[in-house]
Amino acid sequence: MIERKPSNKLGVHTACSCPELASVKYACQHVAAVMLAITAQRQKNIPSALQTNRVLSDGMLRLFHEPEKLPSGYQRHFESRQLLEVMFFCKPVSMDKREDMFGVEMMIGTHQVRNIRDFLEHVETRIPSVISTDFTYEPSLHCFQNETDDVIQQLIQVARDEKLYQDAMPPLGHPIGSHTLIIPPSAWEKLVPLLSEAPHVKLVCRDKIYSGLCTASHPLPLQFVFFDTVNDTYALEIKGLEHIKQMLAYHTVISQGKLMQLEAEESRRLSELQQMLASADSRHIPISKAQVPYFLKKVVPGLKKWGR
Repeated sequence: MIERKPSNKLGVHTACSCPELASVKYACQHVAAVMLAITAQRQKNIPSALQTNRVLSDGMLRLFHEPEKLPSGYQRHFESRQLLEVMFFCKPVSMDKREDMFGVEMMIGTHQVRNIRDFLEHVETRIPSVISTDFTYEPSLHCFQNETDDVIQQLIQVARDEKLYQDAMPPLGHPIGSHTLIIPPSAWEKLVPLLSEAPHVKLVCRDKIYSGLCTASHPLPLQFVFFDTVNDTYALEIKGLEHIKQMLAYHTVISQGKLMQLEAEESRRLSELQQMLASADSRHIPISKAQVPYFLKKVVPGLKKWGR
């Protein structure tokens, strides 16, 4: 039997009918068990309003609690994570009934990023991402060179925008794998200078692979030859069109592994010229004698902007 009485001092006085031992200076286990039961009962009897308030206050604290997460880029001081080598591949991608668009793919070391959107989302949310059976990206263990991380952060924004407007995406000319992220022209303008600074970038065009993403100025590698033909007529021969790849949506031409930016009107005219020659299956444009003055005044200055 256990007896509990109020004490004149702070606390309570307890006694138990179990045999006392001289070697034990404290209350027995029976007293301890009763006191624990009383405490538990008191907690059960807390008014429901107080419980609700506690839940609300704890929930508010959790709502605004932001656990510290390491950034994905290399930290100059006290960085102990492994730097990952990332390779970016940029290439034209055919779109159904639309101009070609630039796509970006990634490799980490020797492992291809098979689902680039999932990987970018995992980098943004700082959670592990399985790249292959042999490698998993761990934010606490791995980081990226800052120039590489700048590109990744821009790709994260592209993937986020793509997800928002996914339903409005045009149909594709051929299925694009999950390893390719399509870059819209507005994002490409921001991405090019970042890719130019990144340490490992490849430009893939017409089965050729070029190191780095380099830009170049005019002229294009085009030659225009004006010559006489029979019956007082002339012809213009255009050489080198087969060596350039035009990205009309970006006002950009890929030539010998370099990006060449054109004015919007120049880009449109060059595209129409390519289409005219392709439909006629010819590299020659006939010019009558009466057209020569206008040709020399208007056409030749425009051609000089492209080549020689």
